[in-house]
Amino acid sequence: RFDSQSPDALHVSHVFGDDPMGFAVPKYNASAPAGMDIRAGDYITSIHGVAVSSKSMGEALFKKTKVRLRVQRPECYFVELNRGDRSLGLSLKYSKATSS
Repeated sequence: RFDSQSPDALHVSHVFGDDPMGFAVPKYNASAPAGMDIRAGDYITSIHGVAVSSKSMGEALFKKTKVRLRVQRPECYFVELNRGDRSLGLSLKYSKATSS
């Protein structure tokens, strides 16, 4: 399942497990090198080396039989900053539906 929150990436919101229908991603994940699997929370940023819009990426993913994806995984880290009386200087969006 994909979430197109970003215009230049597809957010992977769920990866279906083993299933009699034989989904391609779980099959790939079963033999993927360590850390190169596709997980919920990942972002697909290009197909065949071409960065494209979420809409066209989705169309290519579901129409082609073989695809080469660039997958970007969010990293989590902690920061401590001294804000004082200043604004953070960030524009933030909240979404309960995404996992990263």
